[in-house]
Amino acid sequence: MEDKYGEVITVSSPIFIRYFGVAMIFLALIFLIMGMYKMYAYENPSSDDEYELFSEDYEAVNAYVGGDAYNYIINAGLATANIAIAILFTIIGMGSFVIAEMKERNNQPETTQSNV
Repeated sequence: MEDKYGEVITVSSPIFIRYFGVAMIFLALIFLIMGMYKMYAYENPSSDDEYELFSEDYEAVNAYVGGDAYNYIINAGLATANIAIAILFTIIGMGSFVIAEMKERNNQPETTQSNV
């Protein structure tokens, strides 16, 4: 496969690096959505009754143990981890866009301006 300059696309080509950046931003969005879901989606309808926590007809969302406070602590830790991973992927994605632009500018032929 060739790019617009007729060069073969390799791992170090700017177009590949841009696609890599897009993939990293997409992964960042996925982890951000997962983190927000962990933070805001919580349902423990019968937190007073510990014995129904793992029954088949129980509709618990992000509930791991019987107590509400423990579940909030667990979900806060999981949400923080997911959001930190999303920030990491965003930094990697933006860095790859910068690297691709630098490589593309270095590969372009230089034009000289004459004062004629």
